[in-house]
Amino acid sequence: MENSWVEGKSFFGACQAIYNIFANSTKRWNLLFEFLDDLTLKSLRVTRWESRIESVKAIRIQAPKTSNALMKLAEVSDDPKICWDAEKLASNEFSSFEFILSLIIWHDILHKINLVIKNLQSEDMCLDVAIASLKGLVSFFEKYRENGFTSAMIDTKELANKMDIEHVFLIKRRIKRNG
Repeated sequence: MENSWVEGKSFFGACQAIYNIFANSTKRWNLLFEFLDDLTLKSLRVTRWESRIESVKAIRIQAPKTSNALMKLAEVSDDPKICWDAEKLASNEFSSFEFILSLIIWHDILHKINLVIKNLQSEDMCLDVAIASLKGLVSFFEKYRENGFTSAMIDTKELANKMDIEHVFLIKRRIKRNG
């Protein structure tokens, strides 16, 4: 689902970039821990479904702190590329209402899917329980389609207020090509 449209790829690419910028150096990783409390950033692994929710959850719960860590890294790093990458992530993604909304929506969806997957993977899973779990997931998506966006917008506005992010969607210019 995440790879079915450009925005999904871009969102998860940003999540991985946030992880990579800190994880590729113990000095940068230690700087990150000056800002974060409980959850550490996680990598997105293609072979582990659960890595998606763990990655998004760590950023979602600690978004303001992660943004502050990126800004600090941009200030103190000796490496110009790291400074540029950290500043870009902090000023583009973490200053974007759309990114924060994506963070909220993906967290909601991945959290529910992960609960069902964990349930389906239990050793004593019965077929009738599995079917009920999957029906519950379908019901969640039906309700989310009706009410989830409104709820996500409320959560996004609260988080955006904490991070001093304007409540607007930026209009992206499209390049028109002749031909």
